[in-house]
Amino acid sequence: MEVFRISSGAHANDLSGEGSRLFGGRWNPIGKSVIYTAETPALAMLEMVAYFDTSASPADYKLIALEIPDSISIHVVDTLGLPPDWNTHPSPVSTQQYGLRWINSATSALLKVPSVIAPLGFGWNYILNPEHTDLKGNIRIANIVPWDINSRIVGKLT
Repeated sequence: MEVFRISSGAHANDLSGEGSRLFGGRWNPIGKSVIYTAETPALAMLEMVAYFDTSASPADYKLIALEIPDSISIHVVDTLGLPPDWNTHPSPVSTQQYGLRWINSATSALLKVPSVIAPLGFGWNYILNPEHTDLKGNIRIANIVPWDINSRIVGKLT
């Protein structure tokens, strides 16, 4: 299975989940490490744009393709059971608690969640637990390429 993320060049090789541990995210509270990825490069771009860091140079972003063995366990979020506020901004505590229960259960190494950016069911993100025993040593960076953000998009972000 291949998943994608976009990050600054300085963090392109980082598979620790340290950024999410420090700052938290939609599916993890501060203090818990996960790696946020998307099912396609285009969705990874949309997810990155939603949190665009204007202090980073657009020329410094990289698209990272990660390979994960198909045998790795995935928990798919039941979209009918999502908390009512799952797609609000800022990220609600309810989804962070959902993610925390998933991390602590260690029942799967990946959590497949709907993207907030795409209509429900039309875009999926994969949350990776870098501490899960099934995932340690089984994530491979397949490719890192410069991601030149199109000038039409950059103009709307700054």
